[in-house]
Parts: sequence; C-alpha cells; structure tokens
Amino acid sequence: MSHGIGEILEAELSDRLITWTLSHGAKRHAVTPAMLAWIRHRASQLAGEVVILRAADGPAFCSGFDLSALTRGTGDQLPDASLVAATDAMLAADATFIAAVGGAAIGAGVELVATCDLRVVSEDATFAVPVGRVGVVYHAAGLRRLTRVFGDAFARGATLCGDKFTATDPRLRSAFDAIVPVGQVDAVARAYGERILRQDAASVRGNRNCLRALANDETDATFLAQHERRRRAAYDWAEAER
Repeated sequence: MSHGIGEILEAELSDRLITWTLSHGAKRHAVTPAMLAWIRHRASQLAGEVVILRAADGPAFCSGFDLSALTRGTGDQLPDASLVAATDAMLAADATFIAAVGGAAIGAGVELVATCDLRVVSEDATFAVPVGRVGVVYHAAGLRRLTRVFGDAFARGATLCGDKFTATDPRLRSAFDAIVPVGQVDAVARAYGERILRQDAASVRGNRNCLRALANDETDATFLAQHERRRRAAYDWAEAER
C-alpha cells in the first residue's frame, strides 16, 4: 500500500509470521486515515498468522495521528473513526499481534500498542496520550484499553495531565511482555512470534480470543457458550491423541 504521505509495509519473515511496518518518516511515523483503513481491511483477511507491528527506522514508533490528514468526518462520524475501526478489526482478527516498540509512542500509536496481544519494547521507549493539548475527548473503548494495559495511573496521568511515561516506569510494569536493550526489539518480537507458531493453532486461537473478550468485558452468555464448545472440542482431540 502506498499513499505518498504514509504507508504500511507488509513483509513475510517466515510461514505465517509477518511484519507490518509503519512508514511515514516525514511525520515520525504518524498514522493517517488511509493507513488505518489498510489495517482494518488487511486484518479481516488474516487466518492464523502472527503479525509484528513495528516502525521503520527513526526516533519514534508512532507520533500519533497525522493531524494534517484528518478531516472533521461526515455525518455522525468523528475524526478518530478510522482508529476505532482499525483497532476493532485487530481485536476481531484471527491473528496474534505483537507490538515491537522503540522510541516514542504517542496518542493513536499508544492505542495500537495496547490493542496488540503482546508488547516488546526497548528501554528507551516512551508513551504519551496528550489529548488535553489538542482538546480531544478520547473514545470510551480506547480509554478502557489504555487503563487495562497500562494501568489507572497511566490513563489518568496521560489523559488528564499530559504526562509522558518511560518503559521502565514501575507503574507500567505489567504492560509489557519484555523490555529489551535498544536495537533488540525486532529480534525478541520475532522470537515471541516463532514460539507462538510452535503451539497448537486451535489452542492459541481459543485462548487468545477469550483473553481479548475478558479484557474488553465482552464475555456475554453467547460468547461463554461458544468458548465452552471450543474447550470441549479441544479435549476431545486431546483424548483421541492419547
């Protein structure tokens, strides 16, 4: 995909292990509605892959929305609708997402990181959601996601005070699966992806989907019944292998 002012580059590292690279160097890899629309569309096509979300070279992972590319929206649609649609599509996708973060993650970049299933970050990574500076009221699902992943102190400090947090801040301790030296993020993220792909695919899918649902308070009776059917099918298979 290429739109001149920003793109997401997809590459295959190995069978079912792919990278999505944010590439918008002129804007420190800020995301545009077109880039987010690509994520929404491509996520719907996935079938069991592991996707590493990373950025091209530069001082930032993602500097947030490219404000110059935003519009007021049409009808009832707000300017952040493309971000909401992209993250919803990631959560619905049959894929496991790993964020590989070096440098600064800001605004929409932080939400993309929070939407991933695992997070590998470098020691120099920073996180900020400066919505107060631009007069934005953040969408509720996004605030819930930020609170779940990064914690209450982050959500309050980032959105109410405009604070920036470092990866090594003890208040973010549970947010990351690995904090690694600068320059090692991609290798460690790939190692996580390879480990995931060595697991039973149905087990990964069932457990991942339940973890997502629990995190987003979406475990209604219908979901729980579907999850129980998957569990029973898995045990039936295990018994047949004995």
